[in-house]
Amino acid sequence: MNRESARYLKPHERKDIVLVLIEAMKNSSIFNKEATGNMLDVIIQDPDFWLADLMASSELQSQDVADESQLESNERHPNLVTVSLFLGVLVTLSERPDTARTMKALLPHIMKMLHGGYTNMKMKVLVVVRNVMGHLNRTEASQIAVQLVEDLLPLFDHESSQLRELSISLCRILLQSVVENEEWKMKIKVRGFLVPLIFHMSDQVDSVAQASREALLAAAELLGWKKLKARVQTGQTQRIGECLLARDRSRADKYVCQSLRYLEAAQPSLREEAMRFIGLAERYLRSEQHMSWLCRALKNLERDSESSICSLAAQTLHRLGSPWQRQWRTLGRNLQVLCCCCC
Repeated sequence: MNRESARYLKPHERKDIVLVLIEAMKNSSIFNKEATGNMLDVIIQDPDFWLADLMASSELQSQDVADESQLESNERHPNLVTVSLFLGVLVTLSERPDTARTMKALLPHIMKMLHGGYTNMKMKVLVVVRNVMGHLNRTEASQIAVQLVEDLLPLFDHESSQLRELSISLCRILLQSVVENEEWKMKIKVRGFLVPLIFHMSDQVDSVAQASREALLAAAELLGWKKLKARVQTGQTQRIGECLLARDRSRADKYVCQSLRYLEAAQPSLREEAMRFIGLAERYLRSEQHMSWLCRALKNLERDSESSICSLAAQTLHRLGSPWQRQWRTLGRNLQVLCCCCC
């Protein structure tokens, strides 16, 4: 069946074909193996057409599912059940080298399911991507890695520690998959991952913290920042933050803006790391408006439920000082630079 003949199918008929294919892949003894393979090829060649309704339902309907454990028997969400079954089959197929290599065209399409869906669905998506990437050669994997990596960032802060660990570990795999002619593209994107990875080195779940350290090492290796790599190997997050800001000071404002959301993180360790980083970044900030935002956010943390957070917030606010104090410090630093240049 080609696109020309399939276009006459109604959405529910396309869904029925996908369901039959799922059953065929689950039990190859019932169905003709060659026909099943041909149908899978058709879907892989045009996933937008065949899976659009399923992917849309995974984003919209999942918002109404309160209990994921009841999903498989939930008759109100038949499309989500289909998506879950389809992803489960893809996980199995992605473990086989012969079928995994043919699935690479599917990856950008199933990654769209990360924008919606429930936790187990997202886990299956990441497992499929990890498995397929493991069966591709470096050249094949490189272009896909650059295309997919940014979709992982929102998952670093997911409430599920398993999803955090899997997404961060997959990030490391993608960073290490890039070949030379694609490196410049990945270098631009990877800078947006550095601050979250530094903070999650202090994640309360040890496996997530270790995955973050390994991903940050891969990022430093890709960027060619030897000092940052050395600091990451020490595991001292404060020194890593200092090194990052000194090495990439032109992006200090962006790094601090990234850190703001971590002041409201559920984990006290992440809130603490964000405050320490903000304290380090003060000397590199160019916008007084950004400083005002930071001070307001830190004020709220003086009433934090953790006494250590309250104390650190007060210390950081004292270090940042009032607007006129910051202006005097900035003037003093500028004069020092000017004097050094004159000498």
